[in-house]
Amino acid sequence: MKRILLFSTVGMIAFLVFFMAKAPAALVLYLVPDREELVLMAPSGTLWNGRMGQVQAGPLRLGPLEWDIRLGRLLMLRLDAQVDTRLDDGRISGRVILRPGGRIQIPQLQGQDLPLSRLAPLASQEAGMVDGTAAFQLSEFEFREMRPWSGEGQLRVFDLSANLAGQVELGSYGGQITGTEGRFELDFTDAGEATPFALAGILNYQSEEQRYEVDGRIRARPEAPSNIAQGLQYLGQEDEEGYYPIRFSGRL
Repeated sequence: MKRILLFSTVGMIAFLVFFMAKAPAALVLYLVPDREELVLMAPSGTLWNGRMGQVQAGPLRLGPLEWDIRLGRLLMLRLDAQVDTRLDDGRISGRVILRPGGRIQIPQLQGQDLPLSRLAPLASQEAGMVDGTAAFQLSEFEFREMRPWSGEGQLRVFDLSANLAGQVELGSYGGQITGTEGRFELDFTDAGEATPFALAGILNYQSEEQRYEVDGRIRARPEAPSNIAQGLQYLGQEDEEGYYPIRFSGRL
């Protein structure tokens, strides 16, 4: 009896390995939760090692998206894969785990050289309003119903410029991300004396409502563009250290 059970188990595992090696990548379309804002196109390869020619996530178009699934985790009913995709010259890569019920875990994900002009629509901004590049690193992130639920990470913005009656160089900035139960906080600051503005503040984001609020302060350094430095006074009353308040909100 034990021998029959052993042979049955080995046979089942062998069948799953064969299935994974031959099953088309298009099966991923049935494994990913159905969401209107997520469109997967042009699958190729196998379920084990495949490729999507293009991925549309809301206003963001990525591609190609490649993955390599960990077989051992799949036998435990977890779709665990190493993924890699591009956004123009930028790259996003890391590990993604899809669990039953639509939960998505990201133990590690990083992005580099991501064009801000392509990311602007995520914040309901026109693509031509900003320029520069972004980089990020996330760890132990979790998504529920395709919305961020918890995690931590870092965000960096390099050579930021904005179209404010002409292109204005604003410098580089960064921040730390922490979140739990759908509420996230980004503590941001300038990169140091090389930036034309001293900047610090907090961005709060509520996943369920998909809204963000920014509460910060800014002060012009001597090398800041004079027209922008003078325009800071319209933000409100400066404090004892010469900082002006920054407060606004929006929807992602």
